[in-house]
Amino acid sequence: MKHQTAALSLFLALTACGTQDYTASASKVYSDTSGCSPLLKTDETVKTVQNFWLRVASEMPNKPECWNASQSRVFISYGWKQENEMPRFATIGLWMRFDGTEQFAEVTPSCSQDLNGFYCTASTVLNKFVSRIEIAPVRQGVWDTAGIGQNYTFRLR
Repeated sequence: MKHQTAALSLFLALTACGTQDYTASASKVYSDTSGCSPLLKTDETVKTVQNFWLRVASEMPNKPECWNASQSRVFISYGWKQENEMPRFATIGLWMRFDGTEQFAEVTPSCSQDLNGFYCTASTVLNKFVSRIEIAPVRQGVWDTAGIGQNYTFRLR
C-alpha cells in the first residue's frame, strides 16, 4: 500500500506540473446527400455548315429541383478565324429555344490574336437551368444551319 500511495503521489505531481490537456474536439462535417453537388460541367463544340464553330458549355446540378439550380449557367459562343483584328461582322444573332421558350440574342463579336491569326467570338450567357437547347446562328441575315428547322441541338443533362 505504501508503494501505491507513493506512485499515486508521483502521478499527481507529474500531471500538476503543466502537462497538456489532450481533450479531443470534434468538428461537424456537412455533406450534400441530395445528389445536387457539385455543379456538373458540360462542354461541346460543333462545326457549323459554313465552317464556323458553335460551342455550348454549362455548369449546373443534375436536375432543376436542386437547391443550387439558381447557380446554373449556360455559355454560348459562335466563332471563326480570320486574317485581321477587326471582326468581319458587326453583330451576330443567336436564336435559341429552351424550356419551351424562344429567345434571340444579338451579340457583338470580339477578336484576339494567337500564332495562327485572329479568332473572333460572339458570346452570351444564360443564367438558368437548361437541359436541352436548340441554336441557330445568323450573320448579316444569313442563317448558319443546314436548312429551316435543322438547327444545332445540345443536350446538357
